[in-house]
Amino acid sequence: MCGEPEHPDETVTNHLVVQAARWPSAGIAVWRAIWPGDLPADCPSCGQELTFQDSRDGADWQLSCPAGHVARQAEHKPARAPGQWSRAQAADYRRAVEDRVIIPAGKWPGFPGTSHEQSHPRNGQCWACKADRGIAGNMYLAVPQVVRYRLDNQLPCTLITDRGDATSVYKTLPCFTIDPAEVPVRTTADVLNDLAAALRRVALSENQAQVMSDIATRLWRRLPWDHVEAVHAPGLALVRPAAYRCAWLHTRA
Repeated sequence: MCGEPEHPDETVTNHLVVQAARWPSAGIAVWRAIWPGDLPADCPSCGQELTFQDSRDGADWQLSCPAGHVARQAEHKPARAPGQWSRAQAADYRRAVEDRVIIPAGKWPGFPGTSHEQSHPRNGQCWACKADRGIAGNMYLAVPQVVRYRLDNQLPCTLITDRGDATSVYKTLPCFTIDPAEVPVRTTADVLNDLAAALRRVALSENQAQVMSDIATRLWRRLPWDHVEAVHAPGLALVRPAAYRCAWLHTRA
């Protein structure tokens, strides 16, 4: 009845975050809400200016320079968003284990063979293969997307999620776990709380305030109820009141 979608599409939310992150005055508040702590002023690799980007081939949000060097990266996985896997080679698994990005667990089947790299029919050794959408019944070797991004850019990939850690999101057990140090988690409550705290020191235009409210509302609508108490009052104040009232009344009913 309030007109709010029950589960806002994260693709739209991600684009709105990119828009806000590029504002000259308020953008840094978005950066720090996703990656708390010290952030590089310029690209550590070449010294060029960093900008906030979204990526079709990489993590949802990146700080990168015109040369394509990635200085920070984050993947957004709210409730019900699938834990996607990316195409891989057998050597990626060996490197991921050597770098301790993935840690073999109790039922680790051993390293996958190179024969799994190309599209092929499923067989008994396809523990690390995912469906090939282009050919019905075929599979190809894959790794969790956050592992792919960590290997490609040689830096941790922050995971924005309320579903535990990367191992839980990508369902890698009983074969392996994903090292939390290489894929650190930020919850939605973390992001909303830090964003609200930073915005207290920023003057927003009317349009900017509306966009921030839209972002906060969309993030909050995908938040599990048992995580809502972790959002502080300033963070809740960013959420559209009509959306909060509607969700609360619906849950009580």
